[in-house]
Amino acid sequence: MDNSNYSVLATSAPVTVTWPAFPRNLALGVDTVSPGAGVAVTLTATATDFSVGETIDIADGEGRFEEACSANPCARVDAEDGSDTYTATLRASNYALLATSAPITLTWPAQSLSLILTASTLTPGDGAPVLITATAYGFVPGDSIQIYSEGEVYETCSTDPCALSETESGIDGDTQTAAYPIDASLFNRRSQIATTASPISVTWGP
Repeated sequence: MDNSNYSVLATSAPVTVTWPAFPRNLALGVDTVSPGAGVAVTLTATATDFSVGETIDIADGEGRFEEACSANPCARVDAEDGSDTYTATLRASNYALLATSAPITLTWPAQSLSLILTASTLTPGDGAPVLITATAYGFVPGDSIQIYSEGEVYETCSTDPCALSETESGIDGDTQTAAYPIDASLFNRRSQIATTASPISVTWGP
């Protein structure tokens, strides 16, 4: 058919069609809802639909997350002393929020915390090395231990026990002895002091 003689006689008003956004669902689960004192749990966030470039975060009640997962599902291992609430979010490559999970609140029973500070010897010879060890009871992932003396931090550890080898000399290198008080503290993941060890004193001298 030859359309060369056809001309437009009328044009309709435009019609706009809007499709609703594809629903994105994100579920957050946990391997146990009744963890024992100090016992780590695994939280897993699973999206019903996931595309390359998207990320999943699992945050605690203060909005902290360990890392953005670029894979689906996303898992996080955590342990607390008390209660905390967790929520997962799904974000697009431009960080736009696509979905949020229902929150999960977990409660860990209170546990007895203690920190023991020891030294291989309390009276080493001048300049002799001493192994100083801080051992925590009730340590959970995310805790840290600091060994320090008179405000100077000697060692910070994210594992238990925490140890270091320290060497000191007598006063000004003469024949007098020098006593150094050693302290240690256990910090929770919020950088709060959970407990402090009884201090010890190490005396270097001739």
